Amino acid sequence: MTYDISQDSISDSLNTKLIGNYVVYLDSVESTMDIAADLAIQGAAEGTIVIAEEQIKGRGRFDRTWMSPSGKNLYMSLILYPDMRYLHQISMMCAVSIVDTLSSILAEESSISIKWPNDVRVSGKKIAGILVENRILESSEQISIIGIGLNINFDTTEIAEISEIATSISGELGYQIGRLEVINSLCSNLERLYFGIQSGESIKVRWENMLDTIGKRIKLSSGEDIIEGLASSVDEEGNLLLILKNGESLSVNAGEVTSQM
Repeated sequence: MTYDISQDSISDSLNTKLIGNYVVYLDSVESTMDIAADLAIQGAAEGTIVIAEEQIKGRGRFDRTWMSPSGKNLYMSLILYPDMRYLHQISMMCAVSIVDTLSSILAEESSISIKWPNDVRVSGKKIAGILVENRILESSEQISIIGIGLNINFDTTEIAEISEIATSISGELGYQIGRLEVINSLCSNLERLYFGIQSGESIKVRWENMLDTIGKRIKLSSGEDIIEGLASSVDEEGNLLLILKNGESLSVNAGEVTSQM
């Protein structure tokens, strides 16, 4: 199959200094996350990106399978070596970067938001997911492997089980778009925000303003527990603050919002 991107076209078109300074482009892999983790252990440079046309065992949060049809979307993992002081902002940074990218491509009236903590949605339908895995190397260096799955030219209406809950850039535009344009925009936004965090800026306020979960009554699945309450705000670490039915407050740092009204 002939694809609209290649290792050379990605490398040659990027205007970034860090993100994408080394590009690994593969046809079919089990998971870009696994490839990126192996590269990091071997000493890969910060900013290395791994992009695959197809993932056989692509995964999302809670080890769920990420649907990864060949040649249509973006399946990318990024290697960063962040300072522990702003580690909690990495996931926020990625979600905001995707929103900024979509905002530059889709119509102004498009309703782009984030469902806590990092599902990016358009008009309530999921268009992108983020997975961040943090590790400490034997050298005691902190690494973050960031997986991004972004639906670009995927016709979600062809698959009944996701047609009502997922969308893509082409689905919103009504026509297909070159993936290189999306990759360039995303990498530029990631770099801009990452450099900002490194210089002491906080991404938390922008991320919070993009959340469509705040102010909603939600059900949240956390392990085997279902928690219900009003999502009132998020703290500096990105934890979701809930007001429970009995009036007590609860801070949640992980889980899946299964419904919000």
